Amino acid sequence: MRAIWIKKNAASRREKIAIAKFLAYQLIVLLLIALLLRMTWNDSAAISALLGGLLVWIPNIFLAIFIFKRVSIRDPKKIVNAFYMGEMLKIVLMCVLFVTMLHWYKIALGPFLIGMIGTYLTYLLLG
Repeated sequence: MRAIWIKKNAASRREKIAIAKFLAYQLIVLLLIALLLRMTWNDSAAISALLGGLLVWIPNIFLAIFIFKRVSIRDPKKIVNAFYMGEMLKIVLMCVLFVTMLHWYKIALGPFLIGMIGTYLTYLLLG
């Protein structure tokens, strides 16, 4: 019994480390994009790019936490259900964040999309 418990936690720990590294890479990329736009354009472009990247990054953090809190490694049905529910909640969170950002900030569309796309490219290149 103890060997199964250790093996289960070891796999979970490796997965958590991999997800944490991925989220750290996404954060680094979105901060670099915002810094680059700050140096080449202006503060408004940098803030818009930062918000665009955060629009992608924050829901990814939510999904990772949601999955690891809900998933039992032994039950594939629970894993699939947790991913479906997590993705639906992630999309809802993205919509709420997007509306909130549009309401509270004056966003420049170009830099905003650059921040979003750059953060998603990290997802595609590392994922």
